[in-house]
Amino acid sequence: MGVGVPQDHAEAVKWYTKAADQGFPEAQYNLATLYSSGRGVRRDYAKAYFWANIAVTLDPISPLAALNGRTEAKPEYIQFRDEVAAKLSPAQLAATQKRCRQWLDAFEKRKAQK
Repeated sequence: MGVGVPQDHAEAVKWYTKAADQGFPEAQYNLATLYSSGRGVRRDYAKAYFWANIAVTLDPISPLAALNGRTEAKPEYIQFRDEVAAKLSPAQLAATQKRCRQWLDAFEKRKAQK
């Protein structure tokens, strides 16, 4: 965020990637926005969609959100994912969704081993 230090998007990508790989939806979403905008990395809509879709899948529903009727991931995560999806060809989208499923399967296996 650059609070108290100079803002460094490349460094942010490094740390968001570490957190995203560990299953933190907020880091996954933030990483997706960096890939979409090209800040700190080369713009890559497939990677942006990948991380946004993972964030949507893993975003927990808080008890308060459930009481308020929310039954899916944060609306801004879903909206962003869908906006990025519109920038991909059908073939790119299908390939990226396949990569998401593979990543999620591997993530679940890592969690089960702990």
